[in-house]
Amino acid sequence: MGGFWEFPGGKLEAGESPEQALVREIREELNSEIEIISYINEASYDYDFGTVVMKTYHAKLVSGNLELLEHQNSTWLAPHELKTINWAPVDRPAVELLTKK
Repeated sequence: MGGFWEFPGGKLEAGESPEQALVREIREELNSEIEIISYINEASYDYDFGTVVMKTYHAKLVSGNLELLEHQNSTWLAPHELKTINWAPVDRPAVELLTKK
C-alpha cells in the first residue's frame, strides 16, 4: 500500500485468532511485545487485488522499542492527530472511531 499509512498487523496464519495474529505480527515486524487491551472495530475494503478485512484493537507495549524490521517509517500520533496523514482505505473507519474518543 505505497503512499498510505497503515496500522501494524497482517494476515492470520492457520489456527490463529485475530488477537494472536496481531501479537505475532508486532513481534515479527517491530521486534516488540504487546498486550491487547480491547477491540475497536472491523472494517473491509475492496481493493484492486482483493478484499481486505481488518480488525483493530487497542494494545499496550509490554517490551521492545518498536524497531522497524519490515517497514519504511513509523510515527506516534495522538488521537487528535490521526487525520493528519493519508491512511489506507481499510484503516479509515478505525481512525474515525479513534478521533471521536
